[in-house]
Amino acid sequence: MGGKKPLISIVTPSYNQGYFIEENILSIKSQDYPNIEHIVIDGGSTDGTVEILKKYEGTYNLRWISEPDEGHADAVNKGFAMAKGEIIGWLNSDDVYFDRGTISAVVEAFQKHPEADIIYGDCAYIWEDGTILRVQCVPDFRYSRLLRGCFLEQPAVFFRSHVVKRHKLEKRLKVAIDYE
Repeated sequence: MGGKKPLISIVTPSYNQGYFIEENILSIKSQDYPNIEHIVIDGGSTDGTVEILKKYEGTYNLRWISEPDEGHADAVNKGFAMAKGEIIGWLNSDDVYFDRGTISAVVEAFQKHPEADIIYGDCAYIWEDGTILRVQCVPDFRYSRLLRGCFLEQPAVFFRSHVVKRHKLEKRLKVAIDYE
C-alpha cells in the first residue's frame, strides 16, 4: 500500500433498517479518509430504507442494490463480491463508526503491518441517542484465545480483500454470523 491511499470498501447489509441506515451512512460519509466506497446490500426493504439510499446517491461513493436475498450472510457475501477495495470492512446498518478517523487509523495499521491480513480494534456499544454504554477493549491476538471463543467485535474488524474473496459466510447460519 505504501504512501498511496488504497480504496477501502465498507459493506452494509440491510433489511427494513430505515430507522438506523441514515446514521450508518453519515458515519461513513463523514470519515476523514478520502478513498472509501460504501456498498449497501438491501434485502428489498419496504420501510423507507430505499428512499434514504436514493437521497445519498451522488453525495459520496455509494453503491447499493435492493433485492430479495437469502438473509444476512447472503447479503454480506454479495457485498464482499462487489467490493473493489484493497481493505474491506463490514458495518451492519444499525452500527456506526463513532470516530471520524476510524478508516484512517485502519489504513495506517495495515501500512505499518503489511504481513497482517486482519486488523481489529476496540468497539463502543452505544444507545440510539449516542450515549456510550461501554467500550469493549479487545485483547491482543492469541490463537488459543480464539479457540475458546470469538473476542473480535465485528464492526471493528477489517480484512485484506483476498481474505473475504476466498472465504464466504455460511448462508445457513441465521444468527451470530459475525462469529463465523
